Amino acid sequence: MKKRAVILCVVVLVGLVGVGLRIWSVNKNNEVLVSETYSMGEIVPLEDDFFYSGDDAREGYEIRVNSAKVKTLEEFLTENGKPADFFADEDNYTPISHVYDVEVTIWNHNTEEDEKNIDLVNIQLMTINSWYQVKMELLNLLYPQIDPTSFGFRVLPGTETTVHLPFTVLEWRHLTTEQIEQKPTYLLLSMYPVKKMVTVVPD
Repeated sequence: MKKRAVILCVVVLVGLVGVGLRIWSVNKNNEVLVSETYSMGEIVPLEDDFFYSGDDAREGYEIRVNSAKVKTLEEFLTENGKPADFFADEDNYTPISHVYDVEVTIWNHNTEEDEKNIDLVNIQLMTINSWYQVKMELLNLLYPQIDPTSFGFRVLPGTETTVHLPFTVLEWRHLTTEQIEQKPTYLLLSMYPVKKMVTVVPD
């Protein structure tokens, strides 16, 4: 009986040591996430950074956040000549209370055409316990030449473009304009190998 207990203890101990070595090995091989935070007005090189796939790296691209303003959805639609019920016919529409209008300038310093888009799925505004994403229908309202189903757009080699990105705040969050403006907010530009963000301060 004692012999069986000793064997059982040895097996358990070996198992724990194996698990411990595995955890140590995984942590040893994982790189520490590096973060860089920029201010509005600074030019941010995107370099070989990406969100979740190295194929999405935008080497040769740079971006600068010029300005930001929080508007109610009605204000945004009125400014762009659209009625307050603009989304009335949209299926599965999630009510929007505000638009966080961020103006950016993007440079493509490459000399040859590539297939890379500015990714508007993963570029988002991050705040405490929440995030805001670009509403492609509103972007298409500002720039009809952009396909609302593409979830991005392309900047031609050797050119720059300035665009307004309409990030939306959903109604269920029950936030006022002042509450949105007062929250610390960051524009997320990449995750790996460097997490790059820009501090966004609305007008």
